[in-house]
Amino acid sequence: MGILTYLHIVILLPFLFSPVTGATTLPAVLPVHNQTVNRHIIPDTGKIRLPLQIIASGLNDASSLYITPDNELFLVEAGANRILKLDKNGARLDSLGRMGFGDYRFDRPNDVDATNGLKIYVSDYNNHRIQIFDRRFQYLTTVNLADITGYGRAYRPTRIAVNAFGELFVLGEEQESLLKFDRNGRFEFSIDLRSPGIRDMPVSMVVVGDMIFLADPAGGIIHLVSDSGSYERFIGGMAPVYALAAYGGRVWAASGKIVYELDRRGRVIREFEIEGLDTVVSIAAGEDYLFLLDSGSIYRAEIPQPD
Repeated sequence: MGILTYLHIVILLPFLFSPVTGATTLPAVLPVHNQTVNRHIIPDTGKIRLPLQIIASGLNDASSLYITPDNELFLVEAGANRILKLDKNGARLDSLGRMGFGDYRFDRPNDVDATNGLKIYVSDYNNHRIQIFDRRFQYLTTVNLADITGYGRAYRPTRIAVNAFGELFVLGEEQESLLKFDRNGRFEFSIDLRSPGIRDMPVSMVVVGDMIFLADPAGGIIHLVSDSGSYERFIGGMAPVYALAAYGGRVWAASGKIVYELDRRGRVIREFEIEGLDTVVSIAAGEDYLFLLDSGSIYRAEIPQPD
């Protein structure tokens, strides 16, 4: 972890949280390519350059990517208001959604958390809700974010994360809040993220154990918050991070041209250099591969074994 300036630490000290209780025709497959970037150790920095292979392209404003333990990829294609289910090579297995406000429909979906592959959570931004489906894309239920705290304002969900106990965490953009729901979808509390410590709304979130990692690229920081709502600490000294993923107790953090591998305490283990992408909007991590997403393509990289 890099060392932050004394001024930055002073600014972050007053960081306080305030809990409030209280079917469509589709193409058969996506285009598949084999574009590779060479890998080597960069002598000056020690960063490992990853080879990237494009496994799907032509996506319509893609915004989120998730991989299950069975190596099934779930992709949010926000511009088409749909969710795609793909195999690890980018071939389409299933799809769900079109524009609308009823069940199975979305209005600007933003994020997906497919947990262990048995429950699929989708943040439905303009419909102010989280829709939940089973592994066959059958509708289960909805978590409604309209006026949950009694102030007459609906929340527009951006990023979502589900922990091992089925508890749901939601970033609500307009109220700049982090919301927590129990495994039955009951609202528990809201954490106010408007503070001097967070300079902009977090753009990505992941849960590891009892800790929530929040990426704040404007501040160049990853904030760590406990699942009970208390602010723990921050991680600095990295390039601004725009996407987070977790696997096996490790956290993967994607910047513009760098991917960091961190342990569950937030310490940087390795750094990887990436090339050929536009802005990274999402990252997914499995046992053998990393998957990176920009708005139009999915890239795959084999995870190097440690020396």
